Amino acid sequence: MDDPARAGASAVPQAARLGLPADFLIAPDGRILAAKYGEHAYDQWSVDHLLELATQTSLPSGPRPEGAS
Repeated sequence: MDDPARAGASAVPQAARLGLPADFLIAPDGRILAAKYGEHAYDQWSVDHLLELATQTSLPSGPRPEGAS
C-alpha cells in the first residue's frame, strides 16, 4: 500500500471484529418489531425483557405466511 493516509487502516471496522451483539424481535410476517444493538459482548436482552417485548408488541392478525409455525 503506497497511500500514507491509509497506512494501518483496516477494511473492517474494529467493532465488527469484536462481534458486538444485535438482538431482533421478528414478527411471523418478517417485520422487525424491536431491535437492540449491543455496546459490548454481553449487552443483550434478558429473557424477561424479550418476553415483555413479545407480549407488548401487537402481531398482525389473519393468516400466517407459508412456512410459519
